[in-house]
Amino acid sequence: MKKAIYVEDDLNLASTIIYLLKTLKINVSHFTSGTDALYEFSRSTPDLVILDIKIQGSLDGFDVARIIRSKSQVPILFSTGISEESEMSKLLKFSNSDHILKPFSSNEFQLRVQKMFDLIVAKEEFKLGNLIFNPGEQKLSHGDETVHLGNCENNVLTILCEHMGIFIGKDFICKKVWSEDDLKMKDQTLLNCISKLRKLLKTEPKVVIESNMKLKLRIIVNRAENQ
Repeated sequence: MKKAIYVEDDLNLASTIIYLLKTLKINVSHFTSGTDALYEFSRSTPDLVILDIKIQGSLDGFDVARIIRSKSQVPILFSTGISEESEMSKLLKFSNSDHILKPFSSNEFQLRVQKMFDLIVAKEEFKLGNLIFNPGEQKLSHGDETVHLGNCENNVLTILCEHMGIFIGKDFICKKVWSEDDLKMKDQTLLNCISKLRKLLKTEPKVVIESNMKLKLRIIVNRAENQ
């Protein structure tokens, strides 16, 4: 059974959402404060985190999300009544996340949650020669050996695998991973990330990350067959 951590201090809304999650066969742990939610997160492995932005206590939803992102790429669904551009820009900086604006219908909420779980299934594993890449668990495996990836390496490798064999612009990758429009601001960070990935992929000679005119990148499996 799928598990979710839900943070919402409006108890009336929370009771409705808990009911909707249960109809989707999702076991939910509800909290009214970010501190309590983070404690539960540290001792469990939820499949989804649903966060209200404005919650009681010293931590708001953004604070909770930042702490979670420092440890995990678990999907986060933000629930918010804020629609100002400055707040929306903060939401877009979080990878593997979505948001839903209050007030929302039961149907819209269920569709959003289902969409996030569909993406998890779609990105469960990529086969790279004899390597298995699991973005959800941030790990690269070869037989019994497993390497855990950092957020940067995990997110970049996911994008390359999702576009297997196709050259992707560095600017596109920077926008998706860091929400940064100016490539110059993250170009060196991306280069360092790619260097780490190439070292990790050395155990599988069929897998190659290629550059095109220093502006685009792609990953291919079995180089001879893809040229």
